[in-house]
Amino acid sequence: MRYINALNAVLRALKKTKMIEIRLLLEMTGLLMLLPLLKRILSLPALILFFDAKSTSGKLPVDLDRLIQLTKRLLNLKIGFLSPNCVKQSLILFHFLRKYGHPAKIHFGISKNDAGNLHGHAWVSLDGEPFAEAGNPRNEFKETYVFPKKASQNIHSTEVASS
Repeated sequence: MRYINALNAVLRALKKTKMIEIRLLLEMTGLLMLLPLLKRILSLPALILFFDAKSTSGKLPVDLDRLIQLTKRLLNLKIGFLSPNCVKQSLILFHFLRKYGHPAKIHFGISKNDAGNLHGHAWVSLDGEPFAEAGNPRNEFKETYVFPKKASQNIHSTEVASS
């Protein structure tokens, strides 16, 4: 019954969604469907390279706030592989930002609480600032991995900057 209610909610939301947004949601869903398999067979650097889309000459079809909203709404459906998780959110946002020529980076970090337990977090930065985060994760987490490391790796194609 839970899945039927969730499916009905999805169908109601789709009626109010523009076609270009539906296309983005379908692409996000496809990437998220592949993620469980990819996490089993790829190293973290290889997984990030898979999501590191080659820049297109086009413009992101939605504004940045709407991209965040669509990503979070999709993950919050909580149906199977569609569940909120900082790694999933970061990989999806990283993919679409890079695909449309934005100089995004993906970060992974860890922190230790008072009890000595380790906690991990993944986030995206855009122009050096955390993107789609309530605060600055760097205040809580020590970065352990960042991609790309060099500024020259920020955009795959120099043609994107000129268009």
